[in-house]
Amino acid sequence: MNHFTYLAVNIGAILFPFIFSFHPKLNFHKTWFAFFPAMIISAIIFIVADIQFTRIGVWGFNPDYVTRIYFFNLPIEEYLFFFCIPYSCIFTYHCFKILIQKTSNENATRLISKISSVVLLVIGIIYFNHLYTSTTFIALAIYLFITAQFNFTFSLGKFFLAYLILLIPFFICNGILTGTGLESPVVWYNNDQNLRVRILTIPIEDFFYGLLLILLNATIYERILRSKK
Repeated sequence: MNHFTYLAVNIGAILFPFIFSFHPKLNFHKTWFAFFPAMIISAIIFIVADIQFTRIGVWGFNPDYVTRIYFFNLPIEEYLFFFCIPYSCIFTYHCFKILIQKTSNENATRLISKISSVVLLVIGIIYFNHLYTSTTFIALAIYLFITAQFNFTFSLGKFFLAYLILLIPFFICNGILTGTGLESPVVWYNNDQNLRVRILTIPIEDFFYGLLLILLNATIYERILRSKK
C-alpha cells in the first residue's frame, strides 16, 4: 500500500473541495471555465521546471511511495499534484470571496507586497547558487511585484487571508510528502540547492513555492472570470 501514499495525498487534498463545489451557496463548479485554463497554464510552467529540477537532482521522488508510472521522469502523482492542490486552493479562495466582502486596506497590502518582493529578490540573488532558493524567491518576487503594481482588479488582501488558512492543510499534505510520519520522505530534496531551513520536515522554500503556484492560478482565474462579465 505504500505505493499509493502520494496518490492518497492528492485524493485527500481534493476530495472535500470537489464534493462541496456543487453546494448551492458556493457553486464553484460554475467557475470551472476559469479554473481549468488557469490550472493548465500554471501546471505547464511548473511541470517544465519540475522535469528539469528532477533531472539535475534538485529534488526527486521515492519509488516506494509512488505507483511507479512515470512520464518524463516524473511520477504520475506529481502531475496530479498540479491539478489537485490548485483545485483545493482556488476553491478555498472562491469561498473566501463569498464569505468576506471587505478586507483590510488594499493599498497597504500592495505596499507590503512590493516591499516583500524586494526582500525576496535580494535573498534570491544572495543565494543564487542554491537553485531551488534562487529560482523560487526571484520568480515569486517578480510575479508578486507585477501583481501588486499593475493588477488592481485582483484583491491581494483576500488572497493572503485565504493563503493563511491554506497553510493548515499545507502543513498536513506537504508534511507527509516531506517525510512526517513516514520512514523516509515521498519527495526528497538536495540540501545543496536550498537554505537547509525546515519547519518540521518542510523546506522553507516550499512555502514560497506554494504561494507562487496558487498566486499564479488565482490571478489567471480571476482574469478569465472578469473577461466573461
